[in-house]
Parts: sequence; structure tokens; C-alpha cells
Amino acid sequence: MPLLPPVRTRLVCVVMISVIVIIQLMTHQQLTGSHQQSMLLDTSNSSLASHDLFEEDQVIPPAVAKEIPIFYNLFIGKEKDVGRIKGYFHEQAAMMLPGVHRMFISLIASFDLPDDFFPVNSSHIVVEHRESGTELVSLHKVWEHCQLVPDDQAFDSLVVYLHDKGSLHKSRMNNLMRAANTKAALSEPCTDLPDTCNVCSMRFSPLPYPHVAGNMWIARCSYLKQLMEPSAFQKKMTGFRGVGPGWGKDRFALEAYIHHHNEVRPCDVLPDGNSFAWSYTNNRSVVEDEPQLKAAPRFAYDVYKKIADDCKMTVLDCALLAPDRLDVHNYIQGSFSEPPLDWWGYDFYPDAREQIRDWVHNHTISSNVTSTDIITSTQ
Repeated sequence: MPLLPPVRTRLVCVVMISVIVIIQLMTHQQLTGSHQQSMLLDTSNSSLASHDLFEEDQVIPPAVAKEIPIFYNLFIGKEKDVGRIKGYFHEQAAMMLPGVHRMFISLIASFDLPDDFFPVNSSHIVVEHRESGTELVSLHKVWEHCQLVPDDQAFDSLVVYLHDKGSLHKSRMNNLMRAANTKAALSEPCTDLPDTCNVCSMRFSPLPYPHVAGNMWIARCSYLKQLMEPSAFQKKMTGFRGVGPGWGKDRFALEAYIHHHNEVRPCDVLPDGNSFAWSYTNNRSVVEDEPQLKAAPRFAYDVYKKIADDCKMTVLDCALLAPDRLDVHNYIQGSFSEPPLDWWGYDFYPDAREQIRDWVHNHTISSNVTSTDIITSTQ
């Protein structure tokens, strides 16, 4: 018979085991109580590893407690690029706040990844693997996740969208934009989002359409619940009157999506002293400057307009005036509505209040004429 350990040692072991069991029971009860009204991603009795694949229609439920889910679009077009993009992913994953962020990955690749692609002890989960696709894959997951969050919890529920920018085109500018966007979206200022903001990113730009260059951000589910599904938004934008990418159409609709609604309350964290507005940059300051949250847009209209002028954009190419921006919103919504009183555009676009007043007046007259014509034609 094997020798038994001393009595004191056995007692210690029994106490330790008892404590562990009690902690597990308490944790189980807490998790069960907090999620009895929602769908769960329960892998406690599953053999799934952290990077095993789920079904394509897997729905990610609301996160527990203060945990903030990150939906990451991992696109790898060619197998020879795996090593390079592995470096991108490790760089971005290292910026996650421990105990705060958890990553859900949509993998778009026509091949399987090597076992060592993901960092050791990573908490990520690959929720789907497709052979082809765009950022719409993960953007849909973001939107879908927020639809499951109860309305009374949606304001305090945050969600992050990231992707491996530069996977298609290796360049210094893409490297800087990827790092800067990730750092901002995962930063403590954005994570501690003030009540006055519902989207936070590196640098919000109203021109040529409301967006953040690089398209990575954190947002409130209460705001995302107001938006239409991302692929529906992209499809509908193709029918808007404007021509060209400056309106946020086609592939640019993916970048225009998160800020397109009049209820957006944008904040960004690139400091006032950093002159970056939109487009691309070779200046490392976008990565090195410490995040400082502030309501956006930060700069005057002329700062953003100068870049539009350099790109030879006119009123035919993008929404340079407040009424044009509002036309985009109302077209997407399918109905007329005035912007809320605290809409960011009032203090940004030149002569915005006067132009919006005329815009509302002209629409009212047009609607009355149309209604009268309809009544007359039916008599």
C-alpha cells in the first residue's frame, strides 16, 4: 500500500479541495443567474479548443459582466502571407486589456492555419471559417451580437470591431494605421466610454463621409441596435444618387457604416496636437501619441475640407454640406426626419443651421404638394 501523507497534510488538502469546489459552485451560480434570460456560448462541457470552428451561423451571445467582445475579421488571401499576418495578429492581440477583452474571430482563408498561428494561452475563439468574404462577415457578427442584448442593458454593453488591415497590401502606412486604430479602439479612454459618446475611434472624420480611416472602433450596443444590418446598408447605398467612393458606396460602405446614422455621438482619442485628419499617413505619431478622449469632430471644417480639395472632390463627389449629409441618412432610413438637436453636424458644416432650416422647409412644401396631388388625382 502506498504511504499516506501526514494527517496535517491530508487536512490541508481536504480544505483546499473544499474551497475550490465552493468557488466553482458560486461561479456557476453567478453565471447561471446572470444569463438565464439569454443564449449562452457554453463550452464548459465541450471538447472545443479555443480556436475550434463553430457552425457558420453561430450567434455570439451578450458578454458576461464587464467583458467586452472583440469581433475580429481575419483575412488571409494567400498561404504565403500566413507568417506576415500572424505577426499582425500577435501585435494587435497584445494590446487587449487583460480581463476586459475577449476575441471572436471570423477567419476568411481557403486553407487551414498552422497550430502555432495564435498566441499561447490566447482566449480567442474562431467562430467561423469561410473560404471567401469581406469585412461584412465580422461586421454582421457585431450587429447580430448587439441585437441579442436586452434594451435595458444595451447602453452599457460595448463591442469592438478590428481587422488585419494590410493583409492584402503590405506597406508602412498600413502598418501604422493598423497599429494606431487597434491601440485606440482597445485603449482605456475608449473602454471607459463617457455617456456622451456611443462610438470611439482613433480619429473621426466627417469628410468625405463620416468615418474613421482604417475602420476599427468600439461602440455601444444601444446605438448599433438602431442600425440596419451591414450588408443591407451596403446594398442600399448603391442606389443613392451620388456617384463615386466619396459618398461611402460599394466597398467604402463598410467604412461608412458605423458613423452613418444621425444618432451617432462620435468621440476619438488622437490628441488635438496630432494633425492627422483622414486618409493615410507615414507619421509614427499616430501610434506613439497617448490617447486623449474628446468629442468629435475635433477640427474645424476647413481642416478636413482641404484634404477633399486636394483629392479634387466637389459637391458632386461627396457630402460637403449638411443637407447632403442628411439626405444620405434619410435615404437609408427610408423616411424624412430632422437631425436631433445635439447632432454633431450643426457645429461642423458651414451655415449648417440656416441650411437645415431651409432644407426642412423645402421638404415640408414638397411633401404637402405631393399629398395634395395624390388627393386630387383620386377624386
